Amino acid sequence: MKKHFLFCIILVLCIALSGCNNGDTTADTDHKYSALVSAIEAEDYPTAKGEFDSLLNEIIAEQEGTESGNDSSTATPESEALSDAKIKTVGITSKNFFDYFYIEKKNVPFVSKSGKTVNLSLPAYITLKDKYTIAPASLKKETQIAIECTTNLSTRYALADTDYKELLEIGELVDAIYEPTSSKTMTLNSARTSVYENGMSGYTTTDGRNVYYIFDTFEIDRAIGTLYLLED
Repeated sequence: MKKHFLFCIILVLCIALSGCNNGDTTADTDHKYSALVSAIEAEDYPTAKGEFDSLLNEIIAEQEGTESGNDSSTATPESEALSDAKIKTVGITSKNFFDYFYIEKKNVPFVSKSGKTVNLSLPAYITLKDKYTIAPASLKKETQIAIECTTNLSTRYALADTDYKELLEIGELVDAIYEPTSSKTMTLNSARTSVYENGMSGYTTTDGRNVYYIFDTFEIDRAIGTLYLLED
């Protein structure tokens, strides 16, 4: 019974090996099985099992190596072009920050108690100017710019997006004990960063309304870091 079972194993192994070996001759394949066949013919089942395990591990290793090779060899025209791209390195300071970036504002609907709606222009993003293209992190040149900024805050009923990084609508002021002016630090590493980088601060009232601390103004005080740009 053991012998019959191990011959079945050989059959399975032969099928597996024929699927993963490219260019092997019959002699090469027979050589791979010779120790296993000899052990089975001698009814030395412990040795046969060891040979079987060894061949099975070899199959798995070859298959993993093939799959890995296929993944690493795939290259798109875009990735090849990026690998040859020229990168311009710019040291960013407070003096030249606005040569490359600007504070992008967004028109946010303000809904009064009476239901009247007007648009307010509020700071929304710190954005790289259109004429520049930031180098992707895949090129091993990742932009990192630290900034210090001052903001004037107001506490309002408001709606935000699901990431709490963008205002969708604001309402009336809410009385709150909070410093109207606040200093904060941020890190820029992309072409567009929300002024609410880490999410909007706020709370929910007992009647289920959302209250947020809104940036009415946003000023850059200091900036330092490295900006990597793709050259034309």
